[in-house]
Amino acid sequence: MYHNIEPDESGYTDTTSIGNRPYILKRSQFAQQMEYLSDNGFHSIPLEQLVMFITNKIQLPLKSFVLSFDDGHSSNYLEAFPILKRCNFSAIFFITAGFIGKPGMLTWEEIKEMSDAGMEIGSHTLTHPRPTHLTEAELYYELKESKRLLEQYLKKEIKFLSSPTGYYNKAIKQVAK
Repeated sequence: MYHNIEPDESGYTDTTSIGNRPYILKRSQFAQQMEYLSDNGFHSIPLEQLVMFITNKIQLPLKSFVLSFDDGHSSNYLEAFPILKRCNFSAIFFITAGFIGKPGMLTWEEIKEMSDAGMEIGSHTLTHPRPTHLTEAELYYELKESKRLLEQYLKKEIKFLSSPTGYYNKAIKQVAK
C-alpha cells in the first residue's frame, strides 16, 4: 500500500521520519521494490482476484500480490504508473473523487489513461473524511457520490472502497454494500 511516490530530484524535504510515513517513497526506492518483485517471479493481480481467492472461487499463482495506492496524488501517474508499466504490474488506485483535478492530485484524463491501461480504480470517498465520525446520511453521500462520479467518467463499475485513514466500523460496511 502506497500513497505518494516522490521524485528523487524534487528537493522535497519532509522532516517526518520515514517510519512515521511508510506509504511515501522516493521514485528510486519504489522502482527498486518493483524491480525486485519482477526479477524474483512475483505477479501483481487485480484486487478482485484476491477476493475470489479468499472466497475459495479461484486459485492464485505462487508469488501473487496486490499493489494499492490511496488518495489519488498526481505522483501515482507521474512516478508510479511508468514503473508499473515497465515491470508489467497492475495496481488499484483508490481515488478521493472530490480532489480530482486539484493541485497535486490526479486529473480525470490521467485516471482514465491508467484505467484504460489495466489499472483498477476504486473509491476513497468523496472528500476523505474520517468515516467513523459521519452520520449514516453523510457516509452514504460520501460513498455514493464518489462511486457515481468515478463510474460516470470511466464508464466502468467501481467495485472497491478503501476507507480513509483506515477507520472502519459496521456502518461503513453496511453503507458500502
